[in-house]
Amino acid sequence: MTPDSKLSGIVIGFVLICGADFAFANRAGALPFRNGGTASNGNNCSACHAGSLGHSTGSVQILDAPVMYNFNRVYDITIMVTDTVQAGAGFEFSAESPLGAFLGTPIVSDAVNTRHSSGTGGTNFITHTATGVGNAVANWASLGNTAFYHVQWRAPDSDMGQVNFFAAGNAINNNFANSLDRVYLTSVSTMPATCDKADLTGDSAIDGQDLALFVATWLDPDNATPREFCAGDMNDDGMIDDLDAAALVEELLSQ
Repeated sequence: MTPDSKLSGIVIGFVLICGADFAFANRAGALPFRNGGTASNGNNCSACHAGSLGHSTGSVQILDAPVMYNFNRVYDITIMVTDTVQAGAGFEFSAESPLGAFLGTPIVSDAVNTRHSSGTGGTNFITHTATGVGNAVANWASLGNTAFYHVQWRAPDSDMGQVNFFAAGNAINNNFANSLDRVYLTSVSTMPATCDKADLTGDSAIDGQDLALFVATWLDPDNATPREFCAGDMNDDGMIDDLDAAALVEELLSQ
């Protein structure tokens, strides 16, 4: 085998492992199962960005994830990647059970900067777009060497127990290659909220105080505790609305 054919074989193998866009360091988004989660068997961006683990100049964080989740409720979550010596960043996010089953629904809320990963299983992951990385590079210095990616997650429609959120952040040097990047991994967990329906106060009685707190929750659901939201969301559809009001009043009158 000639040196040229050996090199071609190496390149083809690398493409098969890391995707056809490897020359641009997966700038258009990470492949699925690359965020270090249980479903990924620990695989992460370092599979294609050699030598990128073990750095201490940055981090990835999952911000605004719920401590407890309400069934069917949609949550806004932010992935923050920072590094004091790099020039931009990409990411990958998923929500999983402790055994690696995908739970809930990851939603692309910012189609300019984020998308679902491509290929088999890709809809269970959210990653960056090429535009997202470009915007991260353009705004990197002004945001304090940090990139923010916004995603949403719809919680399961029933009690699925603990949900683990996983994120990988790849802080890049912007050389349009897979070298000299820095990969960071993180995870946080959430548990289902528990409640007695219509008992928003949690005092084991359903009365006018619950009705008053329900109205407050209806007007400002984001300010309600997970238990209050759980008790007010009578039909577990992830919203507080007139259907819940009717059900709560019926429950109040039956006391």
